[in-house]
Amino acid sequence: MRIDRLIVRYGDVTALDIDGLVLERGTSYAVIGANGCGKSTLVRCIAGVLAPTSGAVVPDPGDRVRYMPQRSYAFYGSTRANVLLGADAVPEAAGRAEELMKALDLSALAQQKAKRLSGGQTARMALARTLVGPGTWLLLDEPTAALDGESMLKAERLVREYRERHNAGVVFITHSLKQAARVSDMLVFMEGGRIVEMGQTKQLLDRPRTPSLARFLELFGS
Repeated sequence: MRIDRLIVRYGDVTALDIDGLVLERGTSYAVIGANGCGKSTLVRCIAGVLAPTSGAVVPDPGDRVRYMPQRSYAFYGSTRANVLLGADAVPEAAGRAEELMKALDLSALAQQKAKRLSGGQTARMALARTLVGPGTWLLLDEPTAALDGESMLKAERLVREYRERHNAGVVFITHSLKQAARVSDMLVFMEGGRIVEMGQTKQLLDRPRTPSLARFLELFGS
C-alpha cells in the first residue's frame, strides 16, 4: 500500500502532511505521538472514511481494509448480531464469531442487547466485529484503551493470530510505548501532522534518531 503526498486541511489548519509512505503487508506498525498529531486522521484516510484535501492512498490489488475506529460503536440488536455485522456471508462466519466471543469473554452476553454493554464490553465486541471477517489490513485506533490488563493482552494475541492467519498488515495506534513494543515490527512517530521518524520499533525505542522522538520517549516512557 502506497501513500502519495497526502494532505488534510481544515480551513487554515493542516492536520496531515505526509510526503510519501509505503506500508508492507504482513508487517505490524505502531503509530505513536501526542494528542492531535494526526494519528487518527492518517488511519481514517487509509480506511477510506476521510477524503484527503489532496494526495491519495493507493492500495495494492486485492487489498481489503478492516477498520476499528477510536470510538467503539454498538448498533441495535444483540452482541452476537453486532459481531456478525463485520462478517462475510460465508458458512465459517458464525463459527468465527463464536470463537472470538469466547476468546474475548463475550459468550455469556451473546444474546444481550449490545447497547446495554459497558464501555469495555463494547470495545471487546467492536474488536470481535473487526476480526470476524478476512482482510489484508487491520487499522486499529487505540483498540484496547477501554480494556483492563488481561483483556488487553487477549486482544493483542487475537490481533497477532489474525495477522499470521491472513498475512495481514496492521496499523495500531497506541499511547502506550510498552504496547507499541509488544505489537509492532515498525514504529511510526508523528508530530504536527507529519511523520518525523519511522523505523524498527526496538531500535527507535532504544536509540531515537531525532530530538523530537527522544523528548517524547522521555516524557511518556515511564
